[in-house]
Amino acid sequence: MNAVSPDTLFYHGTPISSPWELTGLLLRDFFHAADAATLRQSLTALSALFPQEQRLMPSQPDWREVEYDFNRLFVGPRALLAAPYSSVYLDSETLLMGKSTQQVKELYQALGLSIANENQIPEDHISYEIETCLLLVKNKSTDAAYNALQWFVTEHLDLWLPQFVEKIASHASTPAINAVATLLTNWFGELKSRVLL
Repeated sequence: MNAVSPDTLFYHGTPISSPWELTGLLLRDFFHAADAATLRQSLTALSALFPQEQRLMPSQPDWREVEYDFNRLFVGPRALLAAPYSSVYLDSETLLMGKSTQQVKELYQALGLSIANENQIPEDHISYEIETCLLLVKNKSTDAAYNALQWFVTEHLDLWLPQFVEKIASHASTPAINAVATLLTNWFGELKSRVLL
């Protein structure tokens, strides 16, 4: 199975080897959704990962409400209730494109990664950071990738992702978006265990 998305960030046609990896790619696609159709597609795919009795989302969500909730939390036009950018949580001024964004950008450059739509979405967007983790886990047998993964998870993601998930959980008004917060928490927990191995 290959990652197939018209808006792939870094993960161009790399084979998917585990349900954890697939979940990460689907979370990436969810947070990177540019319209109602891609939002619905990513949420439907995330839901399909689980047997019917274990699904976290209702079988027939109100998609208009889900889209509204997504925009209210992550896009705008008003102040974001759960900004999907690490700099908002890590930098003292809670602004986009701060010092932490520059650190992430430098990591991408050191790893030889580039963003297809550079300068459209800040480099510290959650979708890019999820995908970076997936790539680093896949290549962690090299010292450089393992060291980068360890830093990225313990010194970067672990400092902001729990706050981001908490904001989602406390402000989401739809079960579908709450389910994503739970999936992201579980996915990140497994990521941390992979870093410690």
